[in-house]
Amino acid sequence: MSTQSAPAPRHAAPERPARIMLVDDSIVVRSITERIIDSAGGFDIVGSFANARDAIEALACQPVDLILLDIEMPGMNGLTALPHLIERSAGARVLILSANCPEDGPAAIEALARGAADTMLKPGRGTFAGRFGELLVARLRALADRGRALPLADGAPRAPEPVLLPAARPIEAIGIGASTGGIMAINAFLWSLHPAFDLPLFVTQHLPGGFMPFLADQLRHIGVQRTIMVAEDGMPVLPRHVYLAPGEAHVRVSASPAGPRIMLDHSPSPTGACPAVDPMMASLADVYGAGACAVILSGMGRDGLDGVRRIKRAGGLVMAQDCESSVVWGMPGAVVREGLADLVMTPDELASALAHIGQRSAA
Repeated sequence: MSTQSAPAPRHAAPERPARIMLVDDSIVVRSITERIIDSAGGFDIVGSFANARDAIEALACQPVDLILLDIEMPGMNGLTALPHLIERSAGARVLILSANCPEDGPAAIEALARGAADTMLKPGRGTFAGRFGELLVARLRALADRGRALPLADGAPRAPEPVLLPAARPIEAIGIGASTGGIMAINAFLWSLHPAFDLPLFVTQHLPGGFMPFLADQLRHIGVQRTIMVAEDGMPVLPRHVYLAPGEAHVRVSASPAGPRIMLDHSPSPTGACPAVDPMMASLADVYGAGACAVILSGMGRDGLDGVRRIKRAGGLVMAQDCESSVVWGMPGAVVREGLADLVMTPDELASALAHIGQRSAA
């Protein structure tokens, strides 16, 4: 009697270490940063440069995944070099590490608007060890995970697959949730949204409170043809308005005899995020039902998943950013993995699809 041996177990190929380039005019900072990264493991430092021009030239023959970039440098500064570094590296994720870039300040939002994936404040001399090193490695690992599909239960990789455009339905309000890498995605989405699409939009981006006025100014500066507001308690919900969640509270929408209004919620969220996407999406489902539309863009974690489930149960539309264009495919990936996304595309493609749906609904 012949016997059949069990198949040999499959082993996933080890992932290649993320290739990192350092660009900082301080040799001391570069040396300390190199030691932190080397000790963490999983990274390969392939270049270390004191100025941006040398780094740009090196990218012609040296592929990288991540670039750690200072802002204040002699010659070409980091903000000027940023788009050139991204273009020459064919899309490397750039983490700004600068003493002149507090994460809730105008330099940070300018860096994010020019294409940076994340920003960190460089600590003072003698304070690079301990907590800073842990945070830096965590940020780099999150950025290195861009493009890695979430595993299924059997360990097989799964990439997002766009689905057919759903049947036209009346859209009444749009909720946008994002975290790491979300600024670029929000910019692209709002810029690409057709001017005739005049519904209210609600945006929750994981950022500190002091950052929100700068984000609002930046959106106005790029020419988003809508009224940009940092949400306040009791605000009426109006067409062609974009309401940004303040950093210290979640945005909810509540029904009233005079029409929907903004309600700020200071309660803790299960995900620990503040502002959190879940409360916003849940309130849109409650107020607008099948007229609610959720848009989940680049971000770490799973915030927004529970709120999206509520919108889906109410019959609303769910959109998610695709893996390839996300800085971190955590939040949109969770939505796709659960089978909740009606559309999976780049932010500008999602905006175009939403505009067509809105035009058909209006007709």
